[in-house]
Amino acid sequence: MKGALELRGVVKRFGPFVAVDGVSLQVRPGSLIALLGPSGCGKTTLLRCIAGLATVDAGDIAIDGRSVTSLPPWDRALGMVFQNYALFPHLTVARNVAFGLRMRGIAGTEARERVARALRLVQMEELAERRPRQLSGGQQQRVALARALVVEPPVLLLDEPLSALDAKLRLAMRQELRELQRRLDITTIVVTHDQAEAMAMADEVAVMNRGRIEQIAAPETVYRRPATAYVAEFVGRTNRFEGIVDATGRLVVAGLPAPLLLAPDMPLPTGQAAIAIVRPEQISLETTPETRDDGNAVSGVVTDNVFAGDHLEVHVETGSGRIIAKRTSPIAAGETVVAKWQRSDMLAWPR
Repeated sequence: MKGALELRGVVKRFGPFVAVDGVSLQVRPGSLIALLGPSGCGKTTLLRCIAGLATVDAGDIAIDGRSVTSLPPWDRALGMVFQNYALFPHLTVARNVAFGLRMRGIAGTEARERVARALRLVQMEELAERRPRQLSGGQQQRVALARALVVEPPVLLLDEPLSALDAKLRLAMRQELRELQRRLDITTIVVTHDQAEAMAMADEVAVMNRGRIEQIAAPETVYRRPATAYVAEFVGRTNRFEGIVDATGRLVVAGLPAPLLLAPDMPLPTGQAAIAIVRPEQISLETTPETRDDGNAVSGVVTDNVFAGDHLEVHVETGSGRIIAKRTSPIAAGETVVAKWQRSDMLAWPR
């Protein structure tokens, strides 16, 4: 199967700044990988290195076992959709889609058939003679995608492909994009800073920080078993505690009357300064006294109920700061509650 992509120790510098710092990555043919991270983490630069739009300073990039590191973009035969779509305003939809074919010397009947097929894939065949200015944002996104697919690339690169769309259209388009990718069985790399988008679309999520991949795994693994505190706090909401590990392996947190139990499979040495997190949905709020059987219990006072669509975020002020819990019903502000969660949900790392 075509579309195997491998990066080995890829480095990209801009003067003294290291934008991509020794990234190695193997992408299975037909899979979709999301490069996720904040602005400046190196994800778009890494995508540009794969595309050949940025020259790497070290390392190697291979497609189907063949090194493409020294090849220009047009010889890598990759498909790419840019953040702003980069459509030619003076060309029709059909001619925009055909542009890549023309650059490869493909014309005539073959070109017309491939353009028609690509437009059918994205449901744009009826708008083939329109100009980009006559299209909505979602339609322009489809045209850019058709232009990338028409050359039948082994790998498709998408740089924030949905960022210019409104919230409702983004949800619809990310599902359409994922279904199309699966149907075509095309290896795809998506750059995004939107964690919900990455989680919904990707087979694997690569979380980037300062030019490096901190963790690459299935979306559920990244969320439930983050490899580092950075990954845990970047992906999803968290409640964070900082403290010192005592001789019994518990976390002593300033302002709390008793140490917190940590997940048993994440042991830390005595005296270690540590960061621990628990997700809001893992916390229950009760009015019964504190219990410490095989879990944690922290008393506090409700300060707010924030409506978040399908749930409420209940804010509880404790001796160590604010705790947020997810609920379906509110609790009156000023009421004293006990926030409880299982020991196994309390993940921790060295600070």
